[in-house]
Amino acid sequence: MIDPLIQIQALVEFATNAPGYGPLQNDTILKQVNKAFYGKNGCKDQQEACYAAKNNALSDKICVAADDYCVRLYNQHPELSQLTVIACQGNEVGDPVLDGYDAYDLRQNASASFPPAYYTKYLADPSVLKKIGAEVPYLECSGQVNDNFVPTGDVRD
Repeated sequence: MIDPLIQIQALVEFATNAPGYGPLQNDTILKQVNKAFYGKNGCKDQQEACYAAKNNALSDKICVAADDYCVRLYNQHPELSQLTVIACQGNEVGDPVLDGYDAYDLRQNASASFPPAYYTKYLADPSVLKKIGAEVPYLECSGQVNDNFVPTGDVRD
């Protein structure tokens, strides 16, 4: 679904210096977040250990532990987790930490729906489904798919 190391590192770097906007958090928070990600036995080290484990008897345990640690990084720094909005939550935007900017697109006001919500209705239209040859209805977030990833540490539900 996602590569957590790339996703979380990009989030930390973006919060530290969003192109054209600068830091999105104060220095104290950025120092804590960078330490939790880049520090010894931090999120980066643990995700790399997960990758190194490959696919063996211990890999799921190592990867779930890495995922749990990195999720705690978000939980300890809710201001950071607000920079990434999970699509399954209905595109909730307008986090005060972002000073009214859309969490998906800083160029937009938080009141903008990005991506526009109409695409889900469009993809549910039977004529569209027929034209694109879809065999099942579009789901923005599949619980069944997510449930298959959670036990391996690949994604957090």
